[in-house]
Amino acid sequence: MFLQKNRPMEMMTLQISNSEHSPQQTFDLLHRDIQEQLYRMEWTELRPVQVQAIRAILQGNLDIIITAPTAGGKTEAAFLPILSHILDLPCTGLRSMYIGPLKALINDQFQRLEDICEHTGIPVHRWHGDVSMTHKRSFLDNPSGVLLITPESLEAMFVNRADRLGVLFSGLDFIVIDELHSFFGSERGAHLRSLMSRVSRYCSKTPRLVALSATLGDLRLACSWLKQKEASGIEIVQDKGGEREIRLGVRAYGQIAHQSLTEGENQDEEDNLPNERLVSDLFRHFHGKKALVFGNQKSRIELYADAVKTETARRGEHDNFLVHHGSLGRLEREDAEDELRSDRRVAVFCSSTLELGIDIGPVEVVGQLGCLPSVNSLLQRLGRSGRRKEHPATMRLYCEVQERRDSPLPDRLCLDLVELCAMCQLAIHGWCEPPPLNKMHLSTLVHQILALIVERGGIHTPELYADLVLHGAFPGLSESQFAMLLRDMGTHELIEQDDTRLLILGRIGERLARHYSFYSVFQTPVEFDVKHEHRTIGSVAYTPSPDASQYLILSGKRWQITSVDQEAHVLHVVPSRGKRAPTFSSGSKWELDDMVTQMMQTILASNEELKFCDANASMYINRARQEARSANIIDKSLSVEGKKILWFTWRGSRVNRTLLLIMKSLKLTCDDSYPGLLIFDSCDPQRLLNILRSVDVRSLSIESLAAHQPRVATEKYDMYMPEELWRYQYSVNSLDIEGAAIASSELLANS
Repeated sequence: MFLQKNRPMEMMTLQISNSEHSPQQTFDLLHRDIQEQLYRMEWTELRPVQVQAIRAILQGNLDIIITAPTAGGKTEAAFLPILSHILDLPCTGLRSMYIGPLKALINDQFQRLEDICEHTGIPVHRWHGDVSMTHKRSFLDNPSGVLLITPESLEAMFVNRADRLGVLFSGLDFIVIDELHSFFGSERGAHLRSLMSRVSRYCSKTPRLVALSATLGDLRLACSWLKQKEASGIEIVQDKGGEREIRLGVRAYGQIAHQSLTEGENQDEEDNLPNERLVSDLFRHFHGKKALVFGNQKSRIELYADAVKTETARRGEHDNFLVHHGSLGRLEREDAEDELRSDRRVAVFCSSTLELGIDIGPVEVVGQLGCLPSVNSLLQRLGRSGRRKEHPATMRLYCEVQERRDSPLPDRLCLDLVELCAMCQLAIHGWCEPPPLNKMHLSTLVHQILALIVERGGIHTPELYADLVLHGAFPGLSESQFAMLLRDMGTHELIEQDDTRLLILGRIGERLARHYSFYSVFQTPVEFDVKHEHRTIGSVAYTPSPDASQYLILSGKRWQITSVDQEAHVLHVVPSRGKRAPTFSSGSKWELDDMVTQMMQTILASNEELKFCDANASMYINRARQEARSANIIDKSLSVEGKKILWFTWRGSRVNRTLLLIMKSLKLTCDDSYPGLLIFDSCDPQRLLNILRSVDVRSLSIESLAAHQPRVATEKYDMYMPEELWRYQYSVNSLDIEGAAIASSELLANS
């Protein structure tokens, strides 16, 4: 498996074990300059996924998806052959464009590619908001080699450099998409697909797509998402390095009394204070370790980081705990990343910002506070550890549960803990959520209509429909629906038509397109920057308080607000002993798949010990199983508690949401805030069953059901679409009539 370093350059040999192809022949496919650079960099082996990718890219002509664990060598698997291809070309120009979701990831990949290209003469450029105009002008003057860019910066290029697009992209051979899974099901993913379609219009030939991802639930669906219409014409390159050992451990903590409050805290926040036993365990498990501790809410991340740092000081130990999330300033985040890359053993409390593949070096163990957004996220976070062959991927998961016996049945069932265990079981079985293929993003379509008008100086409706819908990223919208959307955009003064029926920007459209926030399709919340002296610590949502002294925790440190600049949206702070959990703009609630809730049911119905649970978690699981049997929800779906009826559907978010709207249409009120069940107030069980027997769920109009959902603008341009289209989009994205029909039939069958 080693490059023979004792041989002269002309005798370089590379051997790969467990490969279908000859290692030497694969290595020989690379351009001579790349071979020599790998030798200079003291590479001793190519990984199997790199061997496969080199052959697929250099000897094939299909689009490619490369999937391997985090730090599995995917970037090099894509770029070693791409750079070899560039070196074999007689002409210059931009040949490969890498699109990544994060500026930090682009900076990381930029350094890695510069190292490989050091002696090859291939220029590597990066383009995002932190790159100077000098570097950007240099690239525009001589577009060449490889460009690394975010979707938003690519949009800015279309808007501001439309006259240069033909020169920039005419010779493009490859588009590389990193962290493919992170774009699935989001407005940003729809934006990316539209941008790729728009780029190809300026290419002399269709560029090949090379997508990189660590976690994909269904490769066939991932292919369909990438190609937009058909999954054919894509080659899958998978890591065949064999199964690696993973270790999962779930610990549970009952809610217990907290210590007395200190300066800067108030009684209203007492229930949100960190669990003391959990804080102690976090210190024991992560002090002196190189680790990541993930949380779902930035405020909880900050609270637990502060509590563990306080515990560290109380014990007189060196503080090795840091914080990293998207609301921190760039320098704060980069400091944490640099510490992780160093030899120092630091543990970082973080959000999903470190879930993606930024190179932070080997991590010994990963922690998780509370439930996860998805099994996909669990696998992605778990994959941050165990990068060295001798170390298993290790994750410790911590869950707080309700102790009181007089709590409602859903709390006595410890559903958060059961949900966490269900995700662990599914991960162990190798399952994760498939990519959502059919989601509509009409908000992003509104944005792209404006963007194309800016890019081309105006456009006629048939051309716009062809580029964005028929051949673009928004299939499934009829011409009449598209015309309806355009009319509503005209009503809102986003667009108008001139005498030749050319679509141009309207008064409001001009204002939107000129604003710096136009390049992104997602909403950017208004937050206040937090500054200490001349350094930006981060940003928080801020509401003025009558309190004379205002405190907050940010970047794992305690601050007191000394002054507020309302016009500039700046909070000036100084270090403090007082604390208060900061408020951040919250994201949307995640969607649970049916597989997760059905695994929850399986766990409650089973007597099998969950080997990844500690004694406390096992106790709570067994207690939950006893409660489930007592309430007879193992064999029956309905349970009565006081005046409430609990319908345990054991279905995911889409099905429960659909059932809730069906009930609403039938004048029944219910709540779907718990996973896998609906709760009805003051409803007789027999009445519920009789109503369901009288309804043919499959015959219901899904768009009529959507009319019972209050309209909320969840995406950036939702307010600019007509009610009819909003309902249509909501029904496609959020409801599942067939699943609701099955759940209803099952209830009637076992009642």
